Amino acid sequence: MQRTVSLGFNCVRLPFSLQLLYEDPVVPEIALVANAGLKGIRAMALFGLSIKRMADAGLIVVLNNHNSAARLCCAGSSEEGMWHTSKYPMQACRQKFEQEIDQRHSKKQTRVFPKSPGD
Repeated sequence: MQRTVSLGFNCVRLPFSLQLLYEDPVVPEIALVANAGLKGIRAMALFGLSIKRMADAGLIVVLNNHNSAARLCCAGSSEEGMWHTSKYPMQACRQKFEQEIDQRHSKKQTRVFPKSPGD
């Protein structure tokens, strides 16, 4: 993060998918080779940890619901040209965010993302 800041950037666009929010899988170990201490972390916890680290470095983090499915987008035959698809219709994003907000409000939680290991 410090390299990004030292290059004069103050903002990071962080894409995510609805699939990430709905399924919250365990991150594959191969993706954590440089961070073995995070073994077993779930995707949303890693997402939240990434946001925290960027914010702690002084970066503004702009969340971008870029794809519905957690994969590369925009092939000619892909539905991923828009942020909604037949699997994740327009209401899916709104409903998921409202559900998350309602759950946190009812539990009086202010944390947007789950705690990560060592937090």
